[in-house]
Amino acid sequence: MHSLLPIVVLFIGRQRRPEKSFYVIKSKCCADGGTPAIGGDDGLAYVCLGNNAIGTEGRQMTGKNELFESLIEEIKGILGNNQERDAKLKSICKLLKDKVSYYNWVGFYFIGTENKNELLLGPFEGEPTEHVKIPFGKGICGQAAQQGKTFLVQDVSKETNYLSCNVRVKSEIVVPIFKGKVIGELDIDSHFHSPFTMDDEQFLGEVGRMVSDLYAWPTQSIRIKRLTWVPIFPKLGDLYQKKTFVRRIIIYIRV
Repeated sequence: MHSLLPIVVLFIGRQRRPEKSFYVIKSKCCADGGTPAIGGDDGLAYVCLGNNAIGTEGRQMTGKNELFESLIEEIKGILGNNQERDAKLKSICKLLKDKVSYYNWVGFYFIGTENKNELLLGPFEGEPTEHVKIPFGKGICGQAAQQGKTFLVQDVSKETNYLSCNVRVKSEIVVPIFKGKVIGELDIDSHFHSPFTMDDEQFLGEVGRMVSDLYAWPTQSIRIKRLTWVPIFPKLGDLYQKKTFVRRIIIYIRV
């Protein structure tokens, strides 16, 4: 009986292994100065968030949503400063790339002023890209702009309509930016397979809505083809032909 006691104590004293979470905090990650392991044998991006994981303001982070909420507050500060618009966008790109480890390339594309069916590269953070102009419908970015919806691709190697720019890119998410209509998009590449979730989509959608406030509403011209005289009631014409005091009533309408 006494020989079994150490085994029982050893079993009870074992701690449960922390679960791997598919999100990472890149800066200020460990209070003890250590660097958490990023990535794994399965090729997915994760870091085991424990009691040592702290956020952008030195607070302990309990999950991805709290990280994103913290970043939203920082983005509000960037948008509220007196920098030029492109400088603000550049700062947002840098913030996202620095704080979220699976955001390995972050950039904005906007619709050109001359060609309304073409995206032009705006401020970005990451390696230079050759795709400075992207036609609508071409690649993930072109499709997102053309269809006006978010494209979330967990494995770019399975996409037939994909513009390759870096062999290390494994996944991509593109979120359109609206101002009445699509005016641009936020593009993020990752070097990991399947790192994005609906939380990323909602967070980046909110970032896009915040960025849209930097742009004016698009002007729209209204064309009137012709003006047509139309009687309100056809039977009034009969009364007019009978030489009554009732005249045909007509109004202008646009057709």
